[in-house]
Amino acid sequence: MVAYVRFGSVPACRGRGWIFNLATCYARPNGRVRPGADISRSFKTHSLRIKLERECIASFVSEKSATPVQLSAAERAVVVQSLNDRLNVDVEAQMPWDAVDAPYGVQTASGWKLVPMFVGTASCLLFSACATSIWRFTNGAELLLFLEASPPFEFYICDEQATYLLCCNDHDFVIGWGRSVEWVRQLKTS
Repeated sequence: MVAYVRFGSVPACRGRGWIFNLATCYARPNGRVRPGADISRSFKTHSLRIKLERECIASFVSEKSATPVQLSAAERAVVVQSLNDRLNVDVEAQMPWDAVDAPYGVQTASGWKLVPMFVGTASCLLFSACATSIWRFTNGAELLLFLEASPPFEFYICDEQATYLLCCNDHDFVIGWGRSVEWVRQLKTS
């Protein structure tokens, strides 16, 4: 259950034990700032949000001794170009799920738990808004462990061949491109 609250002067939503707002201020519901978070009084920029999300993934990898691997800049560029070429999605743009030609999504508060089920036993790539860093996870179970341990954030999942792209955004929508479109449609009926 996600509850919408105000954290300081910025609208926020509470979910999975963290408060997350447009300024990417990570804090526990009791108001304590997450250790290691760089929070100042001014409104956080998009680049700070991306930096904190990237640090969250790196922190998970080191704390859990997990096997996700960050792709090199060259590998990242190939994935971004493949998604653009094959699925016509510019993942470096802000909110590609809000583009005119984006498919409709399904709103479900548990979408972040469902996406790893789509991934299954195959490896997948995870990235946050603008795809500044891309991480390879070995399977959906490992992805779920990460998502359970992280604060809510807009994330994207794809395979290395760019046959699908799934997004869970900060509005609790799951949006799918490519071969995941039908799976997302089925979420609506289930």
